[in-house]
Amino acid sequence: MEQVDNYFLSTFIHELLNAINGINSVAQILEETSELETEEVEESASDLIELTGRATKLINKLRVITNPDRTLSSTKLNLNELTNKILPNKGQIPNSLKFVITSPLSTAHMVPEELFNGFIEPLIYVLLHSDDDAFKSKLTISISGNEIQKPALVLKTSDKTCFKHLDNLNKIENQLVATSRYGFELKMLFYMMSTYGVEMNYSESAKHAELLVCFP
Repeated sequence: MEQVDNYFLSTFIHELLNAINGINSVAQILEETSELETEEVEESASDLIELTGRATKLINKLRVITNPDRTLSSTKLNLNELTNKILPNKGQIPNSLKFVITSPLSTAHMVPEELFNGFIEPLIYVLLHSDDDAFKSKLTISISGNEIQKPALVLKTSDKTCFKHLDNLNKIENQLVATSRYGFELKMLFYMMSTYGVEMNYSESAKHAELLVCFP
């Protein structure tokens, strides 16, 4: 794969430091447990779990693009299992944003779990956010399978701006990558396509935009 560029690493380090600083702050609060109410301890513990989870995800992202052998040898699951495991749960995103599985997804096509997650997690972030990292105001994305030989998903939405950067991932502005998580996740998609041969094909009609994602 191409060498990981400094703009990507800069944002990676920034995001990781944010998580670590958050963990440190919560740890300092928990040091004074004798002065905390039970509810405050529980809230701090919940924050700690969330922050460590964020840090772990970031480290896993770097592993995925720097260690293909490890990624490809991860447990293989079918598309139906993988998709249902990774879609945001209620409470993780605003109620105005929804994913709808419009038909049963393939249980025959198998994909390494870390490869699937390494691609779909950043894709979900990009679809749900604007390039200033703000959530879109209202959006429904439908997900279905595709009758081709490769493992594939089809994502459709009436909001065509969701896909505006995805057909030019090799031309992402460095400033966007260095200053936003949105740009960071776009670059992650670029590395996934470069390293593993994941394919994205974009098309649009008068009513909706469609993205076909094919795994190797």
